[in-house]
Amino acid sequence: MTAKGRKRAEGAVVSPTVDLRLGRWQDVLGDVRPDAVIVDAPYSERTHRGAAQDATARTEINYAWWGKTEIDAFVSSWAPRTSCWIASVTDSNLMPLWLDAYEAAGMYAFAPVGIVFSGMGVRLAADGPASWTLHLCVARRK
Repeated sequence: MTAKGRKRAEGAVVSPTVDLRLGRWQDVLGDVRPDAVIVDAPYSERTHRGAAQDATARTEINYAWWGKTEIDAFVSSWAPRTSCWIASVTDSNLMPLWLDAYEAAGMYAFAPVGIVFSGMGVRLAADGPASWTLHLCVARRK
């Protein structure tokens, strides 16, 4: 129970400033109606496979990549419940899928914002140029 007496999802940890939930977003966040959703969602299959093949990678990606199905499900779930903004950090492969999903949900999709991390990574195998850019795909209610 929260301070106001509302019942929370099983497994939720509630304090006056934090409502921490453990589980899949589909299972534990269905009752949330936020002003903004800002996520660093999983990247594309290409990014995940590239990281798995990189012998110099510092950490293994141990969660599933996203594609059109996952992005469409995410946006179609959150768009009707979000009063203002949805934003996701993504790779260049998924950028157009986020924008299409926003538009399909009746949101206004802005041009992606480049997020540049100077020195984010180098291609030690010298098999192509390094990319220091991620993309923030942002939309708001019309």
